[in-house]
Amino acid sequence: MRLILLRHGETPWSAEHRYQGATDTLLSDVGRAQVAALAERLRGAAVNEFRSSPLRRTLDTAAAVAARHEAPVVPDERLREISFGRWEGLTHEEIRRQAPERYARWQADPGVATPPDGEPLASVLERVGDLWREVVAQPQDATIALVGHGACLRALLCVALEVPTSAFWRFQLGAASVSELYVYDGRAKLLLLNDRHHLNANGAPPAGAHPF
Repeated sequence: MRLILLRHGETPWSAEHRYQGATDTLLSDVGRAQVAALAERLRGAAVNEFRSSPLRRTLDTAAAVAARHEAPVVPDERLREISFGRWEGLTHEEIRRQAPERYARWQADPGVATPPDGEPLASVLERVGDLWREVVAQPQDATIALVGHGACLRALLCVALEVPTSAFWRFQLGAASVSELYVYDGRAKLLLLNDRHHLNANGAPPAGAHPF
């Protein structure tokens, strides 16, 4: 099985380095241009199925890519972004000033720290783990695209690659990025991570990728 992981395009909040989480932000003009480039990049990928977070920035990304394949987009709540609670709408620097110790714990290992009123990472791991098990039970010659967010896709990579949550921040996933897993007999191998060459005409990865 080929499993393609797509992160949504840029939004006004991500351009300002604000935590978005469960807030239903829209793609910016830059984000829509990124998504158009992503759709062109994947035109020949022969994707059998698209699943997407139900938030609009992901649904719009998925719809643009799926249109090239004449395939429907299935919204899946399990791909919804983690809720950052009272941190949503704030920048990294604002959070660091307001709650330096809690933020430091969250950055060190989100498995043992949770944003105030936010969703524990354990909950995200449970729902993406359920999705992972469902997907890999399908016919092994399928190509499936999952369209999600920075945190939920990181959590999925932790589950698929069987690594601890302390590795969560080691996966960089920029806006409109492509990552890819090859799944054989229920085990995953990472083939591609955070590829964004389609966003830059000279082939160089764009700088300044933001984690959320």
